[in-house]
Amino acid sequence: RPPAASLHASSREEVPALGRQVATAWPFLRANAAGYLGRAFELSRAFEHRWSVNWAMLSPAAFGSAALARGLLAAHLCLLLAFAHWRWTRHDGGLLSLLGGVVRGPLPPRDDAARHALQVALSCNFIGIAAARSLHYQFYLYYFHSLPVLLWMTPFPPALRLALWIGIEGAYNVYPPTAASSTLLQLCH
Repeated sequence: RPPAASLHASSREEVPALGRQVATAWPFLRANAAGYLGRAFELSRAFEHRWSVNWAMLSPAAFGSAALARGLLAAHLCLLLAFAHWRWTRHDGGLLSLLGGVVRGPLPPRDDAARHALQVALSCNFIGIAAARSLHYQFYLYYFHSLPVLLWMTPFPPALRLALWIGIEGAYNVYPPTAASSTLLQLCH
């Protein structure tokens, strides 16, 4: 297909998705757009150190610092860009090549498109979890089901895959969080 047809075809899927997002946010945007959008990326938000499963090894002052918040946000963005360039778009020549392809036209289809889509979605979610400012016990629900899939997509030996899985599960099964359980979680991530 010519690039215009490809853009039109993808727009038929993206425009309704964007419309649903705007419709969901509309009551909040109408009432206080600046407040709604401003709170989405508020780095000054305070979290309670005592419930942090992932950073219990830090002092409360270090945990609540703006430097940690900015550092984790930077790590999150860097990890997403690195994975986008070296993992997710490697088949297409990297992120810049893929973005250039939008201008040149569609790329040939992938033989492993379903597996690739799953890998991108699950690893993107995992990066967000790994770079989170504070994980609480209920956050394990966001990714526990994807761990076996992600681990078995790695080149790691089966014993290491199982050890990482057990380590993450074990870290979440310590209450209250301790420096040791948080360190274990971070090492496994």
